[in-house]
Amino acid sequence: MQHTRRHKTFAFTLLELLIALSLGSVLLFCLWQTYDLRLRQYRKLEMQHSKDYPRLFIKQRLDTLFAQGMQKQTSLTLFTSTKHPSQLIILYEGGPDPDPALNGPIRSLLYVDDDRRLCLATWSLDRQGYIEVLASSIEELTLSFFSLETKTWHLIWEENNNSLPLWMKLSYKTEGISSTLCFLLHVPENPIFYQVP
Repeated sequence: MQHTRRHKTFAFTLLELLIALSLGSVLLFCLWQTYDLRLRQYRKLEMQHSKDYPRLFIKQRLDTLFAQGMQKQTSLTLFTSTKHPSQLIILYEGGPDPDPALNGPIRSLLYVDDDRRLCLATWSLDRQGYIEVLASSIEELTLSFFSLETKTWHLIWEENNNSLPLWMKLSYKTEGISSTLCFLLHVPENPIFYQVP
């Protein structure tokens, strides 16, 4: 007696195929939603970064300049221009710098030029120098200085002042957005230190 074996072939029915396709489309939809959400978050972060970058660049550049001047306690001098109170003149000891002309007494001028750009011009005693553009489209620029003696803010810091202000505040408006940056110009004689636990 011979047994005939039937080989049963397994095939997908139309219903099983439709269920698999619909599950696959739901999975692809979820993946697309996740990708779209990440892309929108990335674009929002890029926009925020492009708004914050100019402000952070100004802060970092001027902090570096003031720190360089404060390395030697007596070398930093600053005052506002008598004709233009929004122009700041900074005298300090430069270096180390790859350019030998900028190792020594340095003058810098912070000002807004005719094209409404915030510029920092730096030159040495032999008149070699350069101009850096820190920001553009400046509509308004105000400088103010906090005096330790009077405990008040002043819009003008005269050349004959014997000491540096404790703080300098730089306020500017660009494209309708106002920004304020504060700079610590020297550490007081008896600072208060807070310990972090």
